[in-house]
Amino acid sequence: MSAMKPEIILSEREEQLLKQTVEEFIGSIQPVGSTYLKKRFALPYSPATIRNALARLEALGLLTHPYTSAGRIPTDRGYRYYVDHCLEPERKKKLPHKILDELSRLSNDVDRLLQATAQTLGKLSNQFGMVIIPQTDQSVLRDVELIPLVEGRVMMVLAMESGMVKSIVLNLDLAVGDRDLEWIGSILKEKICGLTLAEIVASIDHRLKETEVFQHEIVQVILNHSRDYFRLSSNLIVYSSSLHPLLNHPEFQDQQVLNNTLLAVEEGKVEQVIRRALNSEEVYWSIGSENE
Repeated sequence: MSAMKPEIILSEREEQLLKQTVEEFIGSIQPVGSTYLKKRFALPYSPATIRNALARLEALGLLTHPYTSAGRIPTDRGYRYYVDHCLEPERKKKLPHKILDELSRLSNDVDRLLQATAQTLGKLSNQFGMVIIPQTDQSVLRDVELIPLVEGRVMMVLAMESGMVKSIVLNLDLAVGDRDLEWIGSILKEKICGLTLAEIVASIDHRLKETEVFQHEIVQVILNHSRDYFRLSSNLIVYSSSLHPLLNHPEFQDQQVLNNTLLAVEEGKVEQVIRRALNSEEVYWSIGSENE
C-alpha cells in the first residue's frame, strides 16, 4: 500500500493564486502566467512575488508547465486541492416553472421523465447530463400484479419504488381463473409490498407459509424461483443528455479530447466512476488519475 501524501498547507496568497490559475485555465485551456494574473486580477503583489508563489505551487505538485517559459497549468493534485478547499457551494436555485410543468406532464411515464430530466440537467449545466438508476437488491417493491396470458401462463409484474418494472412469465401445469389470480395477488401485496428485494428473498417462504394460498401452484413456482424473480440486473440504467453542450467548452475543440471522451462514455468508463459515487452521500468529484 502506498504511503498517504502529507496534507498541503498553503498561505492565503498561494491559495488565491492557485484558485485563479485553475479557473483561468478551465476557461481558456491555455497556460496561465504571472504577468497575466497580475493584470487580470489587479493583484497587489509584484510579478516576482507572484512567480515565486507559482514556483512553490509547482514544487508542491499543484501546478506544472507544459514547456520552458510557458505559464502554469493545474495538475490532478491541484484540481483536487481546488475542489476540496477553494470551491464555495452555490445557493440552490429554483427550476423555471416552464421546466417544472414539462417534467410534471411526464410524471406518469418513468422512462420519458428520466430522459427529460437528463436533457434538462445538460441544458442547465451546459455539460453532459446523466441520470442513473442503480438496480440492486435494496430496491423496494411497491406493487405486484398477476396478469393472465394464454392458458397455463401468467405474468407477474413487479413495480419498484424507483419506478422500475420487472415482468416474469410463470409457466404453470394448470389454467388459473381470474378470481384465483386476484386472491393470490392480494395476499402477495399484503405480505411482500414495502420490502426490499433482499428482504423478500430472505423471508417470502416464511411470510406465505401460514396463508391459505401457500400450496397453490403459482405460489410454489414463485417460491422455487424467488432468488431469480426478485433480483434485478447489476447493471445501471443510464439516461443521458446530448453531448452537444460539450462543444461549447474550449477543451473539446481538440478532436482527440472529444474522441477520448466519447470513447470513455461508450466503453462504460463513465459508468465505473458513477458506481463509486453511488456510495457517497455528498457531492462526489473524480479527477484525472484518480480514475485509474
